[in-house]
Amino acid sequence: MTSGKQVPRIFLACGESDFLFTANQEMAEVIKENGLAVTFEHGPGEHNWIFWDEWIQRAFVWLFEGQ
Repeated sequence: MTSGKQVPRIFLACGESDFLFTANQEMAEVIKENGLAVTFEHGPGEHNWIFWDEWIQRAFVWLFEGQ
């Protein structure tokens, strides 16, 4: 799929009460099946700013610490 190109790591986070939760789980699986590096994190929450506030901070830690 990547034709030898370097592809960035992918971080997905989704609240377990989010209406897009199942779609995010499925997307993470498709990404993995295509041989790409993906981290899918989830926890309590919905698709709102409360969830985003916590998880954007975690995403930056993941990004800058190279996890």
